[in-house]
Amino acid sequence: MTAKLTTFGKCEICGAQEWHAAYQGRIRDGSVGKYLEDGLVAQCGGCSVQRLIETCAIPDEYYESDHNRKSLQQSVESEKAFAEQDWATRYTHDALWPMSIRGKTIADIGCGAGSFLDSCCGQAAKLIAVEPCVPFQPSLRERGYHMFGSTRGAAAAFPALADLIVSISVIEHVSDPVGFLRDMRPLLKRDGTLLITTPNRDNILGSLIPERFLEFFYRSAHRWYFDSDSLAGCAKLAGYRVVKTASLQKYGMSNMLQWLRDGKPMGFVTLPVIGPVADGFWKGYLEEVGRADTLCMKLQLHDSN
Repeated sequence: MTAKLTTFGKCEICGAQEWHAAYQGRIRDGSVGKYLEDGLVAQCGGCSVQRLIETCAIPDEYYESDHNRKSLQQSVESEKAFAEQDWATRYTHDALWPMSIRGKTIADIGCGAGSFLDSCCGQAAKLIAVEPCVPFQPSLRERGYHMFGSTRGAAAAFPALADLIVSISVIEHVSDPVGFLRDMRPLLKRDGTLLITTPNRDNILGSLIPERFLEFFYRSAHRWYFDSDSLAGCAKLAGYRVVKTASLQKYGMSNMLQWLRDGKPMGFVTLPVIGPVADGFWKGYLEEVGRADTLCMKLQLHDSN
């Protein structure tokens, strides 16, 4: 174990070199039921972020092709991808509430097929799509979005023009989270808002059923695992101030009960005995105590007022 921990070197976020093992065992490799047997996740002694050992992480170039989405049994054909991605737009709007998108210039970093941008059409003034996955790019252009393969390209074309930038469940994939956030700074207006979401390391299921849930939660596609403190620290190093931190629960009480009973997720399927009141209580409680499945953070430039 000690020898393996030395392979982590300097933390790419804070530069610390002290690591300790947070998890060792099998991790998810693509879709549910596929695993790597020798996973290792270490926690940084400086900024408390958790990082997957690089030998288990998928290469960055997989995000430019269909490789990653195929491993997840997802499509890169836009019409099919909409069915897989449209459901998530409601949670992005929930995380933004009560912010209005009307008349705003909005950039979506890692927009996939563009479902969130589609949901903003007719209200936003300008929509900027940043997506490295080449198969998605033609459709994004054809639908009239200002399409770029990188954040730097978008920032060069629209310097300091974005009222709102969203990046939904992307930061956990990248090699350099601080650099990823810094690249957005030239695109964001001085008083603009950046919304970042990522899977919540404090998800309550990690405490309820750690043996079964953590081998699902830790995965080859995610290098980084954040709680609210480590994400805030990363944002501050990139030159942002935290405006609001929240957790957002997507999956209902039925999913939790399925995990407890069978050790696997149920998704959005609802058990007959669970109704909207129970789901609403479960969602509200987890969000209040910060143990929901998704971590959300609104940021502004550090020198903005």
